[in-house]
Amino acid sequence: MALQGDEGLLRTLAKKCKDAREKIRYLALHAISKGYTVSLVAEVFCVDEATIYRWIERWRVERNLADQPREGRPPKLDEKDKEEIRKLVEENDPKRHGVNASFWDCRELRLYFLRRGKTVSQETIRRCLKSMGARYVKAEIEYAEADEDEREKFARQFLQDLASKPDSVVVLFQEL
Repeated sequence: MALQGDEGLLRTLAKKCKDAREKIRYLALHAISKGYTVSLVAEVFCVDEATIYRWIERWRVERNLADQPREGRPPKLDEKDKEEIRKLVEENDPKRHGVNASFWDCRELRLYFLRRGKTVSQETIRRCLKSMGARYVKAEIEYAEADEDEREKFARQFLQDLASKPDSVVVLFQEL
């Protein structure tokens, strides 16, 4: 067959190739270049002979056996959405947008889009943020609607009530 001169190149490409399907194509054509029959190579690689012939023809014409780019599902977030995420994160004022939070995180951004009729997973938001160069920083939680005066008033009253009932048991728990 006309692949004899390409034996070394096909072997090198097969060794360097990271894509498994592409590697199989190069190995199959390498076997053809070594003198094995198309029917034997097709049997060994579990493909039809017609497939081997298509690979040979493609190699002759393109000198490349990589998968052609193909269409996939359109992304959930378009460029406008990504720009909106960037602005929201840079602004970092969720309350301004009706979100009772001190900071934006993936969960809050997902809920923000959900309220606007767009279903996006937290993972999609995380990948978008990562592609923008954002990184995770553990935030100190601050309750946006907390009133410091009310908190102090409650604490004083609580301590007074506790002092007036010496046999009381107080159980504190944290909601997750």
